[in-house]
Amino acid sequence: MEEDEIVINEGEDRTRVQSCQICLKEFVQNSINLARIRRRHQCRRCLRVICSDCGSYKAYVITSKSGLKQRSRVCGDCMNAIDNLNNTILVDNPGPHSIDTVKWNENSAIGISWLEKSKSSQLKENSERSYSEYLLQIRRVDKNIENQLDSLYNAISDGRADPTIYRQQFREFLMHCQAVAQKKDFRKNLGNVLSCFVVRTKTLDGLDSLIAMANFLLCFMDEENTFWTMVQMYETILPIDFFGNVDDDIMVHGYLIENIIIQKYFKENYQWRRDIRSEAFLDIFCIHLISHLFIDYISVDSLILIWDNMMRNDHFDAIIRGMIAILNLGKEFLT
Repeated sequence: MEEDEIVINEGEDRTRVQSCQICLKEFVQNSINLARIRRRHQCRRCLRVICSDCGSYKAYVITSKSGLKQRSRVCGDCMNAIDNLNNTILVDNPGPHSIDTVKWNENSAIGISWLEKSKSSQLKENSERSYSEYLLQIRRVDKNIENQLDSLYNAISDGRADPTIYRQQFREFLMHCQAVAQKKDFRKNLGNVLSCFVVRTKTLDGLDSLIAMANFLLCFMDEENTFWTMVQMYETILPIDFFGNVDDDIMVHGYLIENIIIQKYFKENYQWRRDIRSEAFLDIFCIHLISHLFIDYISVDSLILIWDNMMRNDHFDAIIRGMIAILNLGKEFLT
């Protein structure tokens, strides 16, 4: 999208856009020659103002007014994006598996493969407590954990875990997976998983990142397996203190914690050619992608590939290699 391109939100006046924002042909509302008429339409996914030739497709998209999927006019670019999402191939499964095979809070082929590749099943078997016992323990926590749980429940009830907070493609993916679930149900699933996570790890630092992780994993597996996968990631895959304090005598919170941890890990484990652009990239852009483990920042099919690599190798390197690939691509465009 060009910098000077006008994007019209739903409900705004489209008449100030004089030509199609895809083919650039001028709109003609009235003409004796009917063949010359080119009327304004709007893609309900990207909200560009388009002509009928460029917006001749229909697809189910989430509208900003209702938050529900409705069959609407979309442009060719958005139709291709929707087709790519629907035809995503889930890796390392016997044959092609459409995104249609995954459902919220159910164990799918990709979820089972992640459980088999990672150590979460072993962690589950060796744990002194089961998931159901952690659920029961939620009622018997100390004051500190109780305060963290209150913060969690407030965040979920305020909508910080709902699909509508995410960008278009991940939002569509979540809505697709949650198609048969009620809002109260998926909020309950998230609350259960993250409450048990807090009881076990005694931390709720990086709440938005933890919510994104739980949202993504619940698209491929049930509550119990999502919990054990998150615990395994926290205890064995993610760098130490990824969601916690860097030093006991330094008060650091939120963004700064994650930035310090990520930069430290990045520079200690990889050859890093320091320059102003690279440092700025790490400070401004890299933190958002890595702290959310790419969730909501790259396409769903690419996200599945990176997570599959991370689960298969039981190591954070897959995330860093993805970040380096993006960094190198960015440098190529900048130079």
